[in-house]
Amino acid sequence: MPTYRDSGVVLHSRYLRDFDRRYVMFLRDHGKVTLLAKGTRRSRSKMSPHLSSFGMVDVMVAKGKFMDRLAGVRLFRPFPRIIESLEKTAAAQSFFLAVDALTRRELKEERLFDLLVGFLESLEAEEIGSGVRRSAVFDAAILKLTDILGTSAEIDECVICRRTPESGGVLDVFRGGIICPACRPISGVTVSASTLGFLRELRDRPLGQVPFSGSAGERSAISAVVDALLLSQIEDRFAALRYLRSVSSGPGQVVDAAGDGPGQAAAGTEAVMRACQNTEKLPK
Repeated sequence: MPTYRDSGVVLHSRYLRDFDRRYVMFLRDHGKVTLLAKGTRRSRSKMSPHLSSFGMVDVMVAKGKFMDRLAGVRLFRPFPRIIESLEKTAAAQSFFLAVDALTRRELKEERLFDLLVGFLESLEAEEIGSGVRRSAVFDAAILKLTDILGTSAEIDECVICRRTPESGGVLDVFRGGIICPACRPISGVTVSASTLGFLRELRDRPLGQVPFSGSAGERSAISAVVDALLLSQIEDRFAALRYLRSVSSGPGQVVDAAGDGPGQAAAGTEAVMRACQNTEKLPK
């Protein structure tokens, strides 16, 4: 049976039969692959501890007729600070599930692999303070992911008149970007000029240099735009994003409350979620 070795990250796993799991990984040289890991649900499994935490792994894969099998694995670069933080764990899980939802099998993309590694490194080093619990690294990584895949929204110019929206505009996910006030947008998520500038910084700067400053209201507005862009490209319901928002809201806060702050951004995102998941009801 032919085998190969590679390194990568685990995007997610699912139970298969009584004692097995099926892992979806993104590997450096083979891209996104699905691997059968026999016996990893057993308590005495030697491979399971290497696959259960966020980190870089070396793998040996045995080629199969219907599904390749994981023959060996070694965790060589753990990220313990991600595991110790609920907010960071939620951000990592949500980003990995977004990568899985937006990519196809055997997609070989070196920039995407580097983004995954850089995301883990930056999330490990990020300080998420009280009151601003949503990870800026997550928002920046989603913007970079859509840019790599060629599905990013236009945030530099109005998609209709091609002029720079100096005073902000409205994000129309169905038209592919920002519409300036002069073009009279019908509906969408209102985005201020400062939020647009912050989004451009997150997209253009390296992940290790993303700006962490800004008020809770500004960060919530940025997260609402990122959520809207992500939801517009995923056909199925993306439960991970709802989980991330519930964690980011913090104890004692209501995710969909009215008013300023995280609740307002979540409510705006909920409206976009309903629109994106019911596109067949929109007029053509």
